[in-house]
Amino acid sequence: MTAARSPHSNRVQPLLGSSMYASRLFAITLAVAVVVTLGLAAYTHGGTPQFVTVAVACVVGFASWIATTYRRPPSRPAALDLYVATLVALTVLYAEQWSRGFSSRLMQLYPAAYSTGVGLTDHAFVAVFPLAGSALLLLGGLTYYHGAAFGRFAAWFTFAWGATTALAVYLYPLFTREPAGLMPGAISAPLPLVTSLLGMRALIRREGVGPATYAARLDRELDRALVKARRVAR
Repeated sequence: MTAARSPHSNRVQPLLGSSMYASRLFAITLAVAVVVTLGLAAYTHGGTPQFVTVAVACVVGFASWIATTYRRPPSRPAALDLYVATLVALTVLYAEQWSRGFSSRLMQLYPAAYSTGVGLTDHAFVAVFPLAGSALLLLGGLTYYHGAAFGRFAAWFTFAWGATTALAVYLYPLFTREPAGLMPGAISAPLPLVTSLLGMRALIRREGVGPATYAARLDRELDRALVKARRVAR
């Protein structure tokens, strides 16, 4: 004897599928808008060095999100603790950069990249990165906490930004023609680098649903990067 099926049961899956499709469509539209806006703002006001840093973080975060967690159904966040740890580590990095004049030092290294009206003063640096930037990442953290599709993009972007901006501290001086020494932020940069790489690994291992070969390859690369980052931190 078979149990009677509800007349509404056949509608559940299509409704769920339609809701997930709408959520993903909204998430990818919003993510593209965020990436384009950040890129334009960095290019217009931050100068070429900071534009390159933002562009790399956007590309890495967006591509990794699409390849791994974009199609995952709503679920509990697996890397929320590392998300918060990355925000704290970035705040420490920003504090060191501000106290040692990071923006002024960057403009001294690349004078040709900063025409009149382009670039951030040390006071503007505080408004853009520690205040506005951290506020936006916190909003992204709230969407990630609630399991939204856009929240997983926010997680990927936050970890990509933490790793990229930390590495940029060491890479900026390498592209100058004269010895530049260490940039402001070199002491605390390993903190966001390590937490970001750990966060990326957590997203892949606990939330990733992309191609197995891609996830496995990226996981191996992250393990190698973590080993190097821990050596730098020591």
